[in-house]
Amino acid sequence: MKDVITNFIHHKGSSPILLLSLAYSILLLTLSESLMLWVLLLGLCSCVARLVAVRQPDSIPKTRTVNLLAVLSIFALSWFGLSIGLLDSMLNLLAIACALKLIQLNKKRDFHLLICTCLFLIGCGFISALSIFAWFGYTGVLVLLLLATAAYHGPQISFHRHLKFVMLIVLQGLPIAFLLF
Repeated sequence: MKDVITNFIHHKGSSPILLLSLAYSILLLTLSESLMLWVLLLGLCSCVARLVAVRQPDSIPKTRTVNLLAVLSIFALSWFGLSIGLLDSMLNLLAIACALKLIQLNKKRDFHLLICTCLFLIGCGFISALSIFAWFGYTGVLVLLLLATAAYHGPQISFHRHLKFVMLIVLQGLPIAFLLF
């Protein structure tokens, strides 16, 4: 099992996608109180589909399939959305959009859009959880997103150097974060 994970991580170009999928799945699990069960399952299935697609690029669902899934999701969300409230409906819509874009991750623009969406989901997570534990957890997710961005833009640089760079950025931002918290 360890060899499979090591081979997957060192597969060319898979590290940023692995980190992004991990960060998104953690966000989904932390927001599970606000998300409907089918949205949570859709998000987790999109993470699995993207991870499988790293090794088998032909396994990516076609655009037509993803568009159909988007239409069905919007209908389902509008049907159930009235009962859960506006804020949770918008949070579910954002999680759906992120899940579907994760499946269709092709361009640099798509990657940056997913990073920004995940950052927005972190902000939404703070709406419902204002504890210090949530702050540490979301900081960990932020580190994963920054690592994914660094690995995406510098694939030839070692993971250790990316981690060192990201930790330096996070440590520089901690005094401001403590002040604002």
